[in-house]
This record gives sequence, structure tokens and C-alpha cells, in this order.
Amino acid sequence: MKVGDYVRTNDGIGKMTKYIYEPEYENCHVIWFDNNNYGIRYIDNEIKSSPNLIDLIEVGDYVNGYLVKGKTNDEVIVDYYCYSKELCDGHYLHWHKDYIEAIVTKEAFSSVEYRVENN
Repeated sequence: MKVGDYVRTNDGIGKMTKYIYEPEYENCHVIWFDNNNYGIRYIDNEIKSSPNLIDLIEVGDYVNGYLVKGKTNDEVIVDYYCYSKELCDGHYLHWHKDYIEAIVTKEAFSSVEYRVENN
């Protein structure tokens, strides 16, 4: 892990701007994201990192507002019906990694979800 990498945590995905490794505290990583003025502590199994944003996207996340159904090394495949055979294979749209503008991780989505109980 290094400054400039993208990091996925239970809080979402962000770009690391500062990093401190504290092995004396149960392999603790202190990470600063984007424009935060404070660091957040995570242990090894709570984080994934990569210099490539697409590596951190998982099925069930939302990219550009659409549910991710799969991915390749260069594309995310989202649940979206489109008519152009150049961009999609019937029901799924293939977005090249350069067109990713927004990501909401499935964990972040679940943390703000309100479930309605049917009585």
C-alpha cells in the first residue's frame, strides 16, 4: 500500500493521501483519504488497496448509479437495458474503467438503507 492508491474499506472507496503503518497495534493502518484532515485506523482484514480503481469494485456495488453485475480487467458490467450492440450485450451495459465517475459500495449502501417491515 502506498500514497496515491485507492483503498476500499467498510466505509467506501477513497484515494489515500497519507499513510502510516503501526504494526505494534495489531497491524494497524492509519489512512487519510482525499481532503480529510484526520486519519482513520483500520486493521489488515478491513482494507483492500490497489493503484487501479477498477480492482476494488465488486459485484453488488453501484457505479454511476447502476448495479454492478460483473467486471473484467477494463470494464464494469452494469444492469442497464440498452439498444446499442456496440456498448452492451442485450441487458447489460459495459462501461470502460475510464468512464467511472461515482461508486457506492454495497457496504456503504447497506449502512444507509432503511428496511420497511410489512406487518
